[in-house]
Amino acid sequence: MTPALSSRERRALIGVVLLSVIVRVAVRLACHGQAVETFEHEDIAQHLLEGRGFGLESYGGAWYRTFGSPPFAYLCAAVYALTGHSHAAMLGVQWLFSAVTVAACYLLGRRLFSARAGLAAALLTACHPGFVFYDTQKINALSLDAMLAVLGIASVFALKVGRSLKTAVATGVVHGLALFERSTQVALAPLAALSLWQSRRAGGFVRRAAVYGIAILAVMGPWIVRNLLLYHRPVLVTTTSADVFWRGNNPLASGGAYANGRPGVSVFEASPPEFQRQMVGKGELAQSDIFRREGMAYVRSHPREALKLYALKLKIFWWFAPATGFLYPPAYLTVYKVYYGFLLGLAALGLWAAVQASTAQQRQEQAMLAGFLLSVSLVQAAFYVEIRHRWGVEPLLLLWSAAGGVALCEAAGRRLRTS
Repeated sequence: MTPALSSRERRALIGVVLLSVIVRVAVRLACHGQAVETFEHEDIAQHLLEGRGFGLESYGGAWYRTFGSPPFAYLCAAVYALTGHSHAAMLGVQWLFSAVTVAACYLLGRRLFSARAGLAAALLTACHPGFVFYDTQKINALSLDAMLAVLGIASVFALKVGRSLKTAVATGVVHGLALFERSTQVALAPLAALSLWQSRRAGGFVRRAAVYGIAILAVMGPWIVRNLLLYHRPVLVTTTSADVFWRGNNPLASGGAYANGRPGVSVFEASPPEFQRQMVGKGELAQSDIFRREGMAYVRSHPREALKLYALKLKIFWWFAPATGFLYPPAYLTVYKVYYGFLLGLAALGLWAAVQASTAQQRQEQAMLAGFLLSVSLVQAAFYVEIRHRWGVEPLLLLWSAAGGVALCEAAGRRLRTS
């Protein structure tokens, strides 16, 4: 059991959460009312409010009735309905998600390492340049994705406390939302099963496991049934999974969203005219089938190239794509690469320090955390990869960076005292 927070720790937690909000307010005020960038969620939300249902036109006017991340699109619609389509209100919701992520990182860092590491992880997350940029410049699901990833791992560890059906329900709901929003977080389910199994001696294993599974189905089940009625075939979340698979597996693929050697040009725009003509007049399912068929054909006919591309996408996930940052001044990317490289170095130091000093339970939970991060990268690399995909789980990586930073500071302090 993790000890209860002291009054000092509670003040530190509140302070860093407030800092995350203050930073975002300050950056937004510095924008002087600059319009935010919106994506497909905006169009889907508008269509929902207009009574057209969940949908979006794509690829020559085909009406896609599943697209992107449904929970975030529905959330946008709800916020807009209540606030008269206020982007400011939606940014506020994103800041709330980031604040929850910061608080959860504090508690996770404290559990896995120390109170100092928890505070450092929370600070790194609160001031993360990627999250601050997205939270102030874009209406995007990134902050929701990150919150669900961090809460997903925190709830996995909470399941180790036996007999609590409420914890099983809450974990199932969080994991259901995480899988609904970002299916690359699929490893949360087997990690939850492992935690449940480890706590089986406390009793109630079967009931808790059943309640956990029912809670996931309660979240995702209505959408799956809706899709079955619409398409008359199973579609777990979205038909666009075939599209994003093809984008990362074809002769023009760079590993990212753009065509190889052509920053700013999508893979579809760069594809041969005869391929694009196949989409004309086709519906959502037909287009999805074409993308899936062409992507699988490339993997089967060019296995060596596909494997090299997969390895490249893994590298991109943990580092950068060749086209990363082409929209911004080169100095921005250079500075961020130095910053991120420093964080990776601290993470490596934190991993080494944790193995040396942690308890058996902490080492086990850190291994689960590492397994989750690795699984997300392995699953995402089957499709295509952008830096935002890593950012969706990067607060969890920052836990090790924080531990490394604390270990480095403590070692420096000891050396000064003995010198």
